[in-house]
Amino acid sequence: MHPTFVFSTERLRRCPPQPVTASGGTLVGIDETLRRDPPRLLAFVSSAKIERIFAPFVALQQLSENFVAGDQLPLHLRHVITAGEQLQLTPRLISFFAAAAGSPS
Repeated sequence: MHPTFVFSTERLRRCPPQPVTASGGTLVGIDETLRRDPPRLLAFVSSAKIERIFAPFVALQQLSENFVAGDQLPLHLRHVITAGEQLQLTPRLISFFAAAAGSPS
């Protein structure tokens, strides 16, 4: 399976996708409605078997809060890229990453 990458159209304009597409990856875009709905976004990341995600800390925090609060979906994340804000390793975010690391690919 090739890695996938969730992006906003704004990030796509600033960060060309050559590294992802050159390695056989697939770019997966999301609309504004899905981006602003963390429970649905988490379900999408799980069902689409997203392996790479580029998101600001706030988005990662929201995903981790919904992951810990709800049913723990299988995660396929292997690479998380964050920028724009300082990453804060909260207990929930650590749990989120630990669960992703322990999920089957």
